[in-house]
Amino acid sequence: MIVHFTYIPGVSPIHRLDPRTKLILLLCSAFTAASLQDLRVLLVLLALAAFYYSLARLPWRATRAAWSFFLFFIVFLVGSNTLLMGTGTLQTGDLVLVRLGWMKISWHGVISALCIVCRMLIGAFLAIPITFTIPPTRFGAAFRGMGFSDQISVAMDLAIRLIPTYARDFQQTMDAQRARGFELDALKGGLLGRLRRLAPLVVPVTMNAILSGEDITNALDMRGFGTRPRTWIHARSLQVTDRLLIILALCLLVGGVAWRFTGGGQLWMPSCPCKSSAFEIYSR
Repeated sequence: MIVHFTYIPGVSPIHRLDPRTKLILLLCSAFTAASLQDLRVLLVLLALAAFYYSLARLPWRATRAAWSFFLFFIVFLVGSNTLLMGTGTLQTGDLVLVRLGWMKISWHGVISALCIVCRMLIGAFLAIPITFTIPPTRFGAAFRGMGFSDQISVAMDLAIRLIPTYARDFQQTMDAQRARGFELDALKGGLLGRLRRLAPLVVPVTMNAILSGEDITNALDMRGFGTRPRTWIHARSLQVTDRLLIILALCLLVGGVAWRFTGGGQLWMPSCPCKSSAFEIYSR
């Protein structure tokens, strides 16, 4: 049996939007942010994305795990990696803020890292409401309404449910092993030792996922899926608000891409509060 991400029922403005509208807003905003490097524009888009997220009225206790993952990935893995690994691209005249041995953090690297963090936060603010405000039965109908075939729509619907289903099966396998005396809470040997002890649990979980996939395939074949166009019980028409937001999202995407191709949207370098030159910092 497949499961899905947690859906939080509600009557917020974001809950009332069509699932296609939320998906198109996410795609258009993500591509627009990815095409621009101007921190000022990215901060404006980030403010709009944060306002959009606030309209969903999602409780923190329900979204804390998702935000913990996103913030750890964005700030510590992506932001810090960009800030530190960008030290090898220093050019003449770059203002170095911190020098630790071979590592040099420049003002240019700080602005570049902030741009990347802003892009990913924009995507997070628009992606998290999708799983929490769209009923799990509406994803397939949403993809079909966006013009995808029935086969692709069902495949994408199942792909969205793959991660929570795999996590549920892994948790059940761990509980079953604990009931049989397998020590999981007192693993020794550091990170590698823990991974080595947990590796045998991956085999039954993976086999169960493969068998579940075969059961779903057999069920679809028995119902003649793919032999003719099917109907979707949760299909719905776009409302006026949905159409306006989709038009605005498409205009934002076209405008951002056109601005970038005409020479705009380049990296904006504000003046650094630190007035020391690179030569003075190097000499210290």
